Amino acid sequence: MVALAAGCGSEDGSTDAGTTDQHRAAPSEVRWVDFQGMRIPQATQGPRNPDPVHPSGFERSEVGAALAAINATVRVSVASDDQWAEIVRLNTVSGEGRDWFIQNRIQVSIARTVTSGEAERVVGYRVRAYNEWGANVDIYTETADDSMLVTYTQVEWVPAQQDWGLVLPGPSDPTAENRKATITELPSDAVQLAE
Repeated sequence: MVALAAGCGSEDGSTDAGTTDQHRAAPSEVRWVDFQGMRIPQATQGPRNPDPVHPSGFERSEVGAALAAINATVRVSVASDDQWAEIVRLNTVSGEGRDWFIQNRIQVSIARTVTSGEAERVVGYRVRAYNEWGANVDIYTETADDSMLVTYTQVEWVPAQQDWGLVLPGPSDPTAENRKATITELPSDAVQLAE
């Protein structure tokens, strides 16, 4: 998966996200959809419009932000050559990070679907910070060899779309290279997602 995010903030620049038990809220009525060989969780909290290229209508809540982060991250990460430009345009926030991603993605070719033996499996998430304007979401995945990974992501509320957009790190972001890491186990405060 593409490694992403950092801090979250509000339109007025504040970043106080608070910490509550809600950080462990789980999605309800989870269902799984396929995209390019990967399985993606969707739920009551979103998307209300489950379009394969641009799922939209995620709830403005921690769970909605987490589901939006997972849905966008997977799509951006495994989109094929004929899909990626539209997926990036519709699922990410405009800015330096998106521009930098596009410059790099043009140089890569993904011509086939990820096979089940290669695909990472989404197993959970943790909302590290949240307010109504943004969220930091850690996405946990397992690989075919049972290794566990975390991808650090950020989503931002986009008023014009009334939805969450994935924030892609730009070249000036000091953590841009460290968005994905190997871990030994799912943290105890993670929300587990089982298919």
